[in-house]
Amino acid sequence: MKIHHYCLVKGIKLDEYLLGMKAQPSQLLDISGTTNPDYEDWLSKNQMLISLLLNSLTPDITNQVIGYGSSVATWKAIAILCRVHNRAQIQLFCTSL
Repeated sequence: MKIHHYCLVKGIKLDEYLLGMKAQPSQLLDISGTTNPDYEDWLSKNQMLISLLLNSLTPDITNQVIGYGSSVATWKAIAILCRVHNRAQIQLFCTSL
């Protein structure tokens, strides 16, 4: 599952968001309250990636990772859950031998 998502995201050239290489820009340009267009672009792409990730998960997994504020945090949470799940499967297999 994870490799499939990464290939898709890399294909649309947004992998730097998932890997944390695209830092969140400041929301405002100055103290006058002018919105930073780079922030708007980052927010739009970040929300699109979060949506892609959440909509491709089972409801049980979605409930465990929903609410993270960035795509990189969501991606990391999914990776942790995958490692835990794989570890549990390995232990179950070994105890059944």
